[in-house]
Amino acid sequence: MSFTHKYTFCSVCNVHEDVKPLLNDVEQKKLLHNIYIGKVNKRILPIPLYLQISKELSTKLNNGYDDKENEAVLNPFYENIHHFSAAKTYHLISECESQRANGSKLVSEKTFIDKVGATVTDFLDDYLFSEGEHSKQVGVMTKKWHNVVKRKTVPFLEYVTMKDGRVRPAHVLLDGIIRSANDAFWNTFYPPNGWMCRCKTSATKEGSETDLTDFDTEDAKYNTPKEFRYNFSKEEIVFPKDHPYFTVPNADKAFARKNFRLPIPDFK
Repeated sequence: MSFTHKYTFCSVCNVHEDVKPLLNDVEQKKLLHNIYIGKVNKRILPIPLYLQISKELSTKLNNGYDDKENEAVLNPFYENIHHFSAAKTYHLISECESQRANGSKLVSEKTFIDKVGATVTDFLDDYLFSEGEHSKQVGVMTKKWHNVVKRKTVPFLEYVTMKDGRVRPAHVLLDGIIRSANDAFWNTFYPPNGWMCRCKTSATKEGSETDLTDFDTEDAKYNTPKEFRYNFSKEEIVFPKDHPYFTVPNADKAFARKNFRLPIPDFK
């Protein structure tokens, strides 16, 4: 399975991020040992790990939203995060489990750990960091969306970049576009529009809509990753249904529909 986002190093803006590992060395060694001996597998997923992932992403979402009086707005987003975290756990364990044998022969535990160490780091450190930052940004933009669109406080939104050297070229082309808050433009281009996207919107009561006659919408869509051609805030999700984690083999689809037999946590 291929994953299209790499996290600690951004190829667009050349920035490194400091990533805190989700598991310490002892916890990671125990997880890999349990996978190796078959105690943990894609049909018996580790509940504590799933809960850690879900809580990490939920906390980031909540930190971005930062509105205790209207926290109920986030309930469907939390549900989406829980399902995403279950799918993420499933794919991590499946990937590791597939490395236990070389053909029909079981490899040594040391060889197994050496082979899958980078996979665990990718899933639980690098990927999770970017997924967490995305969750936080969705929280930030959902607060804006709720205040502007749900409460109908202002008629226009303007796309705003950070206007620095880190802004990706595709987002520079969106900078300054003004459309009514309920315009279809925002169904595709409401931020975030990519991993580690820092773009936002500015609400305004006065002004006029940008003429998009010469705006190449299809080109703009092409330069927006498929999994970001959404208004996450409007659709009340953090991760879309076409994210790679939600794709499972046919034999496991019924299992996936039951959240991989993992409990829905009661924390927000």
